[in-house]
Amino acid sequence: MKRHRPAVSLVAGLLVAAMAIPFLACSRPEGPSIEGVEGAPVILISIDTLRSDRLPVYGYDLVETPNLDAFARDSITFARVSSHTPLTLPSHVSILSGILPDRHGVRDNIGYDVPTDLVTLLPRDLRAHGYATGGAVSAYVLRGETGIANGFDFFEDDIPFREGVAGGAMSRRGDETLEASLDWLRSVASEKFFFFFHIYEPHLPWEAPEPFASRYESPYDAEVAAADAVVGQLIAELEEMGIYRRAIIIVLSDHGEGLDSHGYLEHGFFLYREDIQVPLLLKLPDQQLAGTRNVADAQLVDLYPTIAELVGLPLDDSLPGCSLLRLPECSGPDRVVYSESFYSRLHLGWSDLASLVQGDYHYIDGPDPELYDLAKDPRETTNILRQQRRVYGDLRKRLEAFHRQLEPPMEVDEQTRSRLAALGYLGSSQGDLEGPLPDPKGQLHTLADLDEARQYRDDEDYERAVVAARRAVEANPRMVDAWEILGNSLEQLARLEEAEEAYREAMEISGPRPEVILAMSRVQLELGRVDEALAGIELARQAGVINPNSLRRIGLRLVEWGRLDEALEVVEQAAEDDRPESLNALARVLSELGRQQEAIDTLNRSLAIDPDNAKAHEHLGLVHLRLGDNALALDYSERAVELDPTLSDAWNNLGAALYFLGRPVEALEAWEEAVEQDPLQYETLFNIGVKAPELGRLEQARSALRRFIETAPERRYATDIEEAQRLLRRLGG
Repeated sequence: MKRHRPAVSLVAGLLVAAMAIPFLACSRPEGPSIEGVEGAPVILISIDTLRSDRLPVYGYDLVETPNLDAFARDSITFARVSSHTPLTLPSHVSILSGILPDRHGVRDNIGYDVPTDLVTLLPRDLRAHGYATGGAVSAYVLRGETGIANGFDFFEDDIPFREGVAGGAMSRRGDETLEASLDWLRSVASEKFFFFFHIYEPHLPWEAPEPFASRYESPYDAEVAAADAVVGQLIAELEEMGIYRRAIIIVLSDHGEGLDSHGYLEHGFFLYREDIQVPLLLKLPDQQLAGTRNVADAQLVDLYPTIAELVGLPLDDSLPGCSLLRLPECSGPDRVVYSESFYSRLHLGWSDLASLVQGDYHYIDGPDPELYDLAKDPRETTNILRQQRRVYGDLRKRLEAFHRQLEPPMEVDEQTRSRLAALGYLGSSQGDLEGPLPDPKGQLHTLADLDEARQYRDDEDYERAVVAARRAVEANPRMVDAWEILGNSLEQLARLEEAEEAYREAMEISGPRPEVILAMSRVQLELGRVDEALAGIELARQAGVINPNSLRRIGLRLVEWGRLDEALEVVEQAAEDDRPESLNALARVLSELGRQQEAIDTLNRSLAIDPDNAKAHEHLGLVHLRLGDNALALDYSERAVELDPTLSDAWNNLGAALYFLGRPVEALEAWEEAVEQDPLQYETLFNIGVKAPELGRLEQARSALRRFIETAPERRYATDIEEAQRLLRRLGG
């Protein structure tokens, strides 16, 4: 799906403009005196990828967020809040545990699980304190199997993979997540409970629903408005249930978004303020301290001690955070806020980055270190490191206290990797790199080439994808994702030897990853090197890589090479997902093996799941042709092309059924439609060449035979090509 790349206009000085408003201090040296917290519900609303400076609450005036504005009037607004990493999973681990990523060890969205032995974890600790605990998330990145669901009684992460939508669209709209969690929320409304509610707006892809999409020039702003509407829906539900007034409610984000502020649209690579400064609004029971603001440096790990203090959880002394209600007194003027990103290192072989914010200074550590004065230069355009050597030296020294040693990520199966790729996350792993590495900001042109290559591939413009991917690997030969995109695009263009070489290059960098082996096996099958391909398939399967998409394609290709037993073994494994497309592939192989009744039973299972599945009807047409039931074959084939007129095989089956029913003119029309839909429909061309002479249509037959002889792969159709050549000579062609 094509991603929007809007021209984003930032308001100069916006971050500091928001910070510079006179704020009312909301803390007292002896600690706050907040009433009504005993047994108060605790609700945490996380709006993914939301920059604080894109909200009216923080001074932005190009988007309307009436629900968040109203909520802010009931809340304390914290103006300088930093995320610890611009990545969804590790950031949420810090939010829920109060532990920095250098200690909890989750350094990326892929290849790391949430430790089971965290000293503190909000849902687990609140449950031990008598709270019912529920969570609902909107992105695959936060699926429960990562360990993020630990401590929750209820955790809603059922995000279906949708064919043909943004790479599978492994995220869902916030209103869908809310709808899926309302029954649980209503069931605990009279109890003390903790509810973690995560929405994915305004994360890419920016495709806000109406009326927001057409209301705003910036698609990001449209998504912000859509997120506001979802928050409004949740607050309305809380008010209706009698929860809102007595609840502790926190609205925050896990990280920001680049929006081209420093030459990069998205997030993950950099640690500038647009990447790590986030909103945080805290509503107390009975709206105590409503409408106040606090400018002290805050961080997302402050959330755990805040809630712990409010509801009476014991507080571990090792936690780095401070109750937001005790800022700035409990932290002092020397407080530093730590952030990190290992994304570039893990995925592209570039350097990791770390940063410290102390007062008005922001230090970013990397091969080309940077220091900014946030008061004078809120957009971080002028590196003052040379002018402020003492500040630089002090912050660099203080950074040594943080754990920067990287534990390599775990190997990830292809299905997980491909689903995360649907959300825009790169998939390679280079955690063992040592020695000097390039600074990410000097590599943006290469990243642009990679992004362009991925976009062209997703748009099925494979020629341009090849050109962009080659530019990327020429500039950075260790960019394994670019090699994989190159291999995939070449594979789609049937430039098989080049595709195989690209996949080999990918494996040279990242090792023999099973998913790349599987891709090579597809290419080797196309090249007719069946035994090599089967060896690779077995290696991938032994490694636990079960990607139904690849296995289906491989199984059907093995059918074409006559390797039916191996094909059955592969598609049976694919069909373990019980999805219609996998069941259809299994039925096709069963039919080729002559097991027609089993094929029919399998296809009926597919139709029970999806009654309008065109491919299932297509395959039933073929099965009944083989059983000699031409009337039923005709019915199924007609239904298949009615559901999907582009199915060339269904048109071919329809033509065969019509021919056997004594309707040759209609049969030829169906076969011509099959070739119109797919000019490489070789069997259909052969059928036309053989049957058209019976109606005296010699030129139609000659044309079809010539096209068949010129285009059919000789390695698969050698005997048929010889027969076509003999027939063409007899027809005077």
